[in-house]
Amino acid sequence: MLAGAREDLNNFDIKQSPIEIIDTLSRAGIMRRNADYCRFLHDSFESYFGARALLVDFQARQYSLIKECHGNERVKESYDLFLHMLDPVEEVPRLQAIFTN
Repeated sequence: MLAGAREDLNNFDIKQSPIEIIDTLSRAGIMRRNADYCRFLHDSFESYFGARALLVDFQARQYSLIKECHGNERVKESYDLFLHMLDPVEEVPRLQAIFTN
């Protein structure tokens, strides 16, 4: 997973390795890390980054994750935040069309 993230980071001219970014976020208090996994310190961070992932997929016209998250109570906060990130004139009608087709 980190190797795939490295390619994405390079596309944005970010030279730090994914593990260095995780270390930085951990030192800043945004993430907590133990031997087995990393998690965000507060659920709001997770919700924000989840919403951003949905927005990026939506703008790339990749709808499978959005369809999986729609109505899923486990990711409700992320999905609701994603809805607030959409342009009401252009993007909301496109989202509605996904679920009516």
